Amino acid sequence: MMRKGYFVYVLANIGSCRFFISVTTDLERCLQRARRRIQRPAQTFWVCHRLLLVELYPYAYQAYARERALQRLTDAQLLALISLHNPEWQDFARWYNATPISAVSSADDSARRYPL
Repeated sequence: MMRKGYFVYVLANIGSCRFFISVTTDLERCLQRARRRIQRPAQTFWVCHRLLLVELYPYAYQAYARERALQRLTDAQLLALISLHNPEWQDFARWYNATPISAVSSADDSARRYPL
């Protein structure tokens, strides 16, 4: 069962050179929508479908503030952040409905990063 709250997530394309950062309350629906976009072969390289980072926030204002902060990062900074929390660059989409393996607290302890 999915946790309740606001998910800030980072999707990447196959080459990991394009990132999509957003907020949702229904991560499963967003991942299914991203997977459906893969069906178009002409756009496969540009479509972001690999879930590389997920953060859960209890309040919307925290999630939207984090989304804005992530969107302001340079590509190098975003790559470093993803490498810090997901060193093997695994696609976490296959675990989106599983119990979190580990939770890493953020600086304010209100966010959790999960390999879903």
